[in-house]
Amino acid sequence: MPENPPGYEKIQPEYYLELLQRMGNKSKYSVLPPSDVAMWDEDVYLDTDVSDNKHYNDVFIEPNVMPGLRAWTLQIALVGHNMMLLLFIILIYEQGLKAFDIFIILFYLVFLFATLLVMFLKNDIIRFNRQAQMIHMTDGKTSISFPWREVQGFLLSEYGVDGRNDVILALPYQVEGLLADSIHYDPFNFSGAFDERDVYSTMSSIRRYEFIRRYMEKGLEAIQPNKPNPRIASGFSVNIPKPIIWFAIPFNWFTLKPLVDKWFIHRAATMKWPEEIEALCKPGADLSGYDTSVIKSRNNLFYRVSFDYGGKITGYVDANGRPPNHLPADILNLYEDPHKTPDA
Repeated sequence: MPENPPGYEKIQPEYYLELLQRMGNKSKYSVLPPSDVAMWDEDVYLDTDVSDNKHYNDVFIEPNVMPGLRAWTLQIALVGHNMMLLLFIILIYEQGLKAFDIFIILFYLVFLFATLLVMFLKNDIIRFNRQAQMIHMTDGKTSISFPWREVQGFLLSEYGVDGRNDVILALPYQVEGLLADSIHYDPFNFSGAFDERDVYSTMSSIRRYEFIRRYMEKGLEAIQPNKPNPRIASGFSVNIPKPIIWFAIPFNWFTLKPLVDKWFIHRAATMKWPEEIEALCKPGADLSGYDTSVIKSRNNLFYRVSFDYGGKITGYVDANGRPPNHLPADILNLYEDPHKTPDA
């Protein structure tokens, strides 16, 4: 195993801690507990169907969320594209092509370009390899791998028209040549979403972090559903609320949803992992040079969550469910201001 993934530089521990503190102080981020702190057992909520052995097994778990999220983005682009195309056809039919119609053509070409751009965006895929205790990523051409033990989780909460929630996993690496001293700089990070709810719901994002953490510690048995009617995790909206279903039907028709979905499902099916990654994901793989020791959760410290305000981490408790007398230094150090911990 190379010391650093190709194209990435390891960040020194002291500076990485500073970056994590800076990241946690941004209004859109909340620090999640370290990967060796488990959720209080009564708060654990597992409703993901993990029966698909292709994506969930004893060696690795792999999100299949990207096709659905890409499909939704393309549908939004197709709203503009189809409206401009329809307007253009109506004008040509009623009055023929005139000089000012060149602007409509230009607008149409802009939406056409945006549509094609979304259609052919790279589809990054991720695997959480419990056997090797590694995280693998690929876009189908290049791949990178990072140790799971180096992950620090964050909860992303952005508001506004383009707002979203997500579970963000940060690592002590930076892209080579990046100016790491910028005040806006964050360490390398990526989304840990498995389901479209994970990017819309704060509570789902918190639960997803625990889902990944439990799997990497205890395996597939630890993420078996403990709630009725488990849901197949994907990026496609499975349950549409009744108040908006009358809007969703014509919207999906206008944006060619069945064809869009098939396109991205096809693209996902053509994605292949490099042979060296597939070799690491086979049962009994040669893992010489890899630290495969599992990160065991502490038995005297847990974190609790609440459904209030869409979901939040309310603090830490000891093995008896009571607030601890003090938090360990490694947790306090994640906060530039210790008073901003969930227990405050």
